[in-house]
Amino acid sequence: MKMKETSRTGWILLHEAHNSYPLAPEKRALNLEQMSGYQRRLMADLNLDPSNSEKLVLTLEDKEKYVVYYMNLQKYLSLGLRLNKVRRAIEIDQEP
Repeated sequence: MKMKETSRTGWILLHEAHNSYPLAPEKRALNLEQMSGYQRRLMADLNLDPSNSEKLVLTLEDKEKYVVYYMNLQKYLSLGLRLNKVRRAIEIDQEP
């Protein structure tokens, strides 16, 4: 879909599940390609380096090597998140 950022017409594309609040947040630095034109201009105007700015982001992208507490994972799975592989697990002691 090719659209100009300055177009007077815009679109909101909805994902069937979790479109209002995607599951499984992750901390990462965004690269310039992942930012809107406005964000890129703002970064340039303020002389900010995006690679030095890690944020907690919510995306619909696949997660790889994602570390999650098992109770959070159970909730994500109950809401429709799909689990492809468990790389490893660590057993911990906990109290109710």
